[in-house]
Amino acid sequence: MQIPSCLIKTQWRNRSEKGLMGTILIIPVILMALMFGSMAMDVSHVVSVRQELQSAVDAAAMAGAQSLSTDSQSVERHAREVCRLNYADGTSVDDASTPMDVSVTVVPSTVTTPGTVRVTAEVTSSNILAKLFNHHTTKVRASALAGGTGPLAQMNGTTLFPLAVSLDDSKKSLNFRPLNELHVGDTFELVINSQQYKNAAFTSFSDPNTNANWIKAAIAQSLGIPTSTSVTIPPVKVGDQISLANGVLGQKALASDPYYSALAQQEVIYLAVVEGSVPFNQTRPLVGFIGVKVNSITTNKSGGIVEQISVTLKKPLSTGIEGAVTGSTALNTTALNEMAPVSCKLLD
Repeated sequence: MQIPSCLIKTQWRNRSEKGLMGTILIIPVILMALMFGSMAMDVSHVVSVRQELQSAVDAAAMAGAQSLSTDSQSVERHAREVCRLNYADGTSVDDASTPMDVSVTVVPSTVTTPGTVRVTAEVTSSNILAKLFNHHTTKVRASALAGGTGPLAQMNGTTLFPLAVSLDDSKKSLNFRPLNELHVGDTFELVINSQQYKNAAFTSFSDPNTNANWIKAAIAQSLGIPTSTSVTIPPVKVGDQISLANGVLGQKALASDPYYSALAQQEVIYLAVVEGSVPFNQTRPLVGFIGVKVNSITTNKSGGIVEQISVTLKKPLSTGIEGAVTGSTALNTTALNEMAPVSCKLLD
């Protein structure tokens, strides 16, 4: 039986129309897939850039916070220098870079309140595929706040130099003022060998079972000097009773190299602070910590024993456990808080 030609043409026409409709319908699907794919790729790129930017501002805020006390005039400069060393979206995180905007806000420290540093950075990031849909750039922003969290209440023994200094003992007739009358930046004499007066003594911290050789080995370890005798310097916290030692061997060691030069070259050494006088072979309550920079060392006439160490009071920021300084109500804790090392961390 022969099929009429009119029916054959109609069947062919229906199939062509169906094919054309299918092609028309699939084009939007392809376009949508391309759009969502480009969005996913660009979102991934933005997330990566934001992570790079966040790492940069975190590091910069911490660098600035660590300078709040030691070099308050250069806080912003230090923060920007660290920012500049980091890259986001292939660009240095620096105002000098065209697509980058960096701001630093500094709240200075006061006697009672640790300061803060906020670093904010924003970059105009070029999209990869979204620009096909007229979305050429995306602004990416990150911010970090860092600051001190209060005076250290505990320190690892390996961080401390084995010397304790009195907070309130003095001999004004010899022009020696007590520590609690001084401020950051003041020069102070650590007198460790005097028949008339001394305000500092070597300490074994919370370990009473030590001798002169222990003190010498502890000095070496704290200054990074290789020694055949290894000792364990225990961690201490505010409120502990710490042992004071004679330390003559330590005084002899510091009078000669490599100890003398190593001590003089330290940017900062950390000392335990005790209440009251510093008699040998007794204990005293630990009330806090200070950081000092050594200026000079004075020996006796024969040059064999260190008598005084001239230092400048610092307030370096250091990792530690925050907490209020404790002690008797007679102590000038405001002055101690001003001089004490404080812990520093990211606040948001």
